[in-house]
Amino acid sequence: FVRMCYASNYRHSAKPREKAVYPVRWQPFTEESLRSKSGFSAMGAYFALEIYSALEIPVGIVGSYWGGTCIEPWIPAEGFAAVGLDPAECIPRKQPHQHPAVLWNEMVNPWAPMAMRGFIWYQGCSNSSRPDLYTGRMHALYKGWSKKFANPKLRLYFVQLAPWSGGGHPEFQQAQAKFAAEEPNAGMAVINDLGNLTDIHP
Repeated sequence: FVRMCYASNYRHSAKPREKAVYPVRWQPFTEESLRSKSGFSAMGAYFALEIYSALEIPVGIVGSYWGGTCIEPWIPAEGFAAVGLDPAECIPRKQPHQHPAVLWNEMVNPWAPMAMRGFIWYQGCSNSSRPDLYTGRMHALYKGWSKKFANPKLRLYFVQLAPWSGGGHPEFQQAQAKFAAEEPNAGMAVINDLGNLTDIHP
């Protein structure tokens, strides 16, 4: 009763797409299907199993992610507007796929407004140089997604940026914690005592 869809097509779009331009296929949650989709999130797989075990209802999970990206490309235009932020004022990025909203437009918008209950999120390294901006960016992300999915009670569970001996990120972790404290529908998994200090990807 767990189904998954791997939707990481690693494409970006300047305008929101109404339909996915990649094959959308729900697959049974089996060892064989997970092996055939080697890019599917291991954490996402275990999370889906935990949800099913706890609720005992059918669960569907969509994997849509792009490693090394900033938060701004995942924020829809409505999210920027909700916090009074002009996307043009965001930190300029040379790569086109790092521009504001372009990953939301391509990799998430085709799923709206499906009846999504929530999202899990692990991101931060690419924004860690500006912890002063991150709390606001997370609010923009949440407000944009909850509006686009027409769910004011949308859950957003995210993982604290992992500890790292290459510099650490205490100010950034504080910015993440501040968002979690301010948004009732969000929760942060604290991992400051876990991970691998010599590898930012635990």
